[in-house]
Amino acid sequence: MAQNVARCIREEFPSAYIIGSDLHAFHSGKLFVDQLLHSQMADSETFIDRLASQISEFKPDFYFPLNELELTALSSLTVTELDNLFGNTRVVWSGPKILNLFLNKVSTTKYLSSININTPTIYNFPLDDSIEFPLIIKPAEGSGSKGIYLCANIMEVNAALVFTDNPIIQQYIPGPETEYTVGVFARNGSNTKTAIFRRTLSAGGGTGWCQNVYNEEIHHICEIISRETLLNGSINVQLRKHGTEFYVFEINPRFSSTVYIRSIIGFRDVLWSVDELSSTDTFDPGLNLQKTFGVYQTGTKLD
Repeated sequence: MAQNVARCIREEFPSAYIIGSDLHAFHSGKLFVDQLLHSQMADSETFIDRLASQISEFKPDFYFPLNELELTALSSLTVTELDNLFGNTRVVWSGPKILNLFLNKVSTTKYLSSININTPTIYNFPLDDSIEFPLIIKPAEGSGSKGIYLCANIMEVNAALVFTDNPIIQQYIPGPETEYTVGVFARNGSNTKTAIFRRTLSAGGGTGWCQNVYNEEIHHICEIISRETLLNGSINVQLRKHGTEFYVFEINPRFSSTVYIRSIIGFRDVLWSVDELSSTDTFDPGLNLQKTFGVYQTGTKLD
């Protein structure tokens, strides 16, 4: 995801000086940036101090927090603490309110249900005998398809609970062939834009194949979420269709790994996020020619 965000920045702003940050440099990410800094784990006691030192030294115009641990750490800070940390550096994110709603899958489900959006049911343990299998066991925090168990009986549920930190038990929505990932961008909850992809997952849990489509009902669901949360920035909504209904099973309050693919079809949410004067009106998902993408883990694309 970070490499794809860097690609979007480089193509829009060729002369930009891009600084990356990671725990180590033994990967291809250093090829996408002008300088790669060493960072601490975002849940460590020294993370904020190290970040403050780097912000003070380099004084970047923009800062992109891109993983859940980092977003969680920043969302816990007060407005004053954020101002002291970043100064004139602008943080490119959807803001603490969105993070606090959607970083946790239980709070995500409760909130979406309150605004009449279909979600998979979350069950309490021990399970009632009337609950139908299969069920999903997954961590309450985090994203992607790693650490997710599809359980066919109570024995499998008990085993999965042992291996899952802070687990939730969730209704399984069948039909992986009807799974959609949606980039959503808005400014203060209005003029919502969506880039909708029907997709399949790779073995590593990321998008392995996707095809951009337009679905008016999915777009409407995302408009409701955007309007009710006063969304100002970019999020990623994941849905499955079962019968005639769509179910939102996860919302990632950040850019997603499909951010570069979205830019190819005109959904340029990285540009829109850093340039408040840029117009989103030129993007109309209903007018885009349908394209199919095969995605490699390295970020290389086929179209």
